[in-house]
Amino acid sequence: MEQSEFLSYLSNELDLYYQIPSTYSQVKYEKKQYINGLMKASRFFGVSFENIQEVINRESKGQIAALAASGRTDELYEIPAFIRENKAIHV
Repeated sequence: MEQSEFLSYLSNELDLYYQIPSTYSQVKYEKKQYINGLMKASRFFGVSFENIQEVINRESKGQIAALAASGRTDELYEIPAFIRENKAIHV
């Protein structure tokens, strides 16, 4: 698997994660752990932090818009505030 394939797979997994209703907390937790593992494994594929951040930002922005339009505000607050408000964190 190459870097572009990995990023596409990660993007797909994030999309699937965001589609899980908040009422399925165990399934959502397990998918989140899987995605965290993928992010750790990304170094194996030579994926930089910036590439991962770009995928996360792109997927989360689409999810924020979809949740806001559907009125599912309880799930909207599961997305960290710095992502919802499009703020950068510099370490």
